Amino acid sequence: VFPSVSAGWTVSNESFYNNWLGSGSTVKLRASWGRSGNNNIGDYANITNFSSPTGVIIGDRVETAYYPLDLKDSNLGWETTSQYNAGLDIGLLNGSVNVMANVYLSSSTNLLFNQPISAISGANTILTNLPNSKVQNKGFDIQLDTRIIRTSDFNLGFSGNINVNRNKVLALGGAS
Repeated sequence: VFPSVSAGWTVSNESFYNNWLGSGSTVKLRASWGRSGNNNIGDYANITNFSSPTGVIIGDRVETAYYPLDLKDSNLGWETTSQYNAGLDIGLLNGSVNVMANVYLSSSTNLLFNQPISAISGANTILTNLPNSKVQNKGFDIQLDTRIIRTSDFNLGFSGNINVNRNKVLALGGAS
């Protein structure tokens, strides 16, 4: 289950907003929370595949045999990421200058991992979820968009952004 919720409030639409930032200005606050899953595990990745029927000699008879082609984790599941976002949008000079700012914090758990296993099993790794694993991602970004010249035949604008992102492994659930 991956729920989410978001809300926005255009403060400049309220009766108490008296063009604090000048005539034609807009101010909007945004916030959201959601949970999403990383299903980058392929179809049926938790089910062991078996070989085509093959003959095996047992005594003086040929018997049909199957053998596993690979090892799978029957409890394999999706990674889960929970993310919080907050933002502010400001429009100035009737939309000629727009500033958008966002901050975010996300945490991913139950990380997908190719766990090394003994090659005697017939495989070198097994795709599994790391229990008690957690990666945190946080940061902010600011964007500036301007319309410097706007005529019926010509438009000139400027856009730029700055962002900072910090990614930190908090726990690997026993893996190294």
